[in-house]
Amino acid sequence: MKEKKKHPIHYTVFHPNILIGVNTELKLAEQRLYMEVLNFNHLAEPDRLDYEIPYEFITHSTDKKVIQKKAHQEFTRIAEVLQKRVFRLDKEFMQTHFNEKYAVTFNPFPVIKYKEKHFQVRLNEYLKAILVKLETGFTKGDIELLRTFRSEYSFLMYWLIREQQWKQRGGMLEFTVEGLKKALGCEDQYEGRFNNFKARVLDVVYEEFKGTWVEFEYEIVRGGKGGKAIQAIRFHFKNDAQQERTLAPVAQYEWENELLRYGVQERDIWRIRDWVNTSAPLKDDYIWDSFYVETCIKMAQEHYRSKKQQQKAKQIQNMANYIYAALINGWWLPEIEFRRSELQKKSLAMLVQSGAKRNPAPVTAEAAENAAVSALTKATAYAVERQAEIPFAAAKPKFTMPYADFQATYRAYCEATGETVGEAEFATRLGYVIAGDVVEKR
Repeated sequence: MKEKKKHPIHYTVFHPNILIGVNTELKLAEQRLYMEVLNFNHLAEPDRLDYEIPYEFITHSTDKKVIQKKAHQEFTRIAEVLQKRVFRLDKEFMQTHFNEKYAVTFNPFPVIKYKEKHFQVRLNEYLKAILVKLETGFTKGDIELLRTFRSEYSFLMYWLIREQQWKQRGGMLEFTVEGLKKALGCEDQYEGRFNNFKARVLDVVYEEFKGTWVEFEYEIVRGGKGGKAIQAIRFHFKNDAQQERTLAPVAQYEWENELLRYGVQERDIWRIRDWVNTSAPLKDDYIWDSFYVETCIKMAQEHYRSKKQQQKAKQIQNMANYIYAALINGWWLPEIEFRRSELQKKSLAMLVQSGAKRNPAPVTAEAAENAAVSALTKATAYAVERQAEIPFAAAKPKFTMPYADFQATYRAYCEATGETVGEAEFATRLGYVIAGDVVEKR
């Protein structure tokens, strides 16, 4: 059963944008298998190539005998169709994302095995690399909805809409009839028979999308001589880009999305968020804060890369479990606190230095030194005061300083440079924003 209005933040399928629209000839069973491959958390297991796809996800049956019979019938056709597929990555893409100078063509699924209860699919190494490289651009999809589709056109239309839906304003998307038919892989069908195209494609997709995030209404745009010629098909979405941004159960911190991408369970992320929001005790008088979580994720990434370069080192098999264990157990607390201290020192120094660099007027060494000393003295006093309040002087999710301390720095800067500039503009120059009684890094 489809969950109405399931928000995209909960989606688990990450479809690389470069691959959307390249599988228009795949039939229903192949589309289902392809979606199951995309649904795995490839970022959490970047070296894994072999995946098991249960037959029931492909056959859509719960009867074991039916499953086996259908799976056996589909196996040869699925394998033949998928293994005839060739993906091509152009020279520019390869240069940008793989640091290779030549275009590449490859078969995405070089090995498909028929096992007792599942297909075993091996991915090409280039395909796997694309699935891991989320920076190449991707579109998120709802695997629970995708598993309900009964038409291959629904798969194609779904990704066509999802790729564009979050970019559009006003909840509207328009295609020419020819353009839409090409995108759905049926450009050679329904020639001169728009009513057939409407009944067998548009209306089928319309029904399958009802009650979901991609539900739509559509209208036929007519024009030309007599105003009867069909010129375009216009889709109107109930959920558009604005709603995708404003209705989302938005993560309070950017690291929540990163943990989600690695496969950490939502309930665990919410638990960590609550600990951070309440400055809950962590370990050895330390407390939870955003800097700790962010740095822990970075260090987990560093350890993963380091272990990959050492053949004899024990490799990290599951990044989600690894990161979560590191966070909960405080594996790297001393190193994280050292990095925090160094970052605070650097931020305080840059606060004055960057302002001086942006100002065209000459600044004397004595004046700059006085300004820096003033800022450092104030910030140090604030840190000592905070240390007295709680056992560990935790950093804010973003670097902050009291507004009074910022004023002292601002005045010292103006005196040193002789420049007339407002407080808000001065804060903006340095990448800060005045927020009540504190000034925080944007």
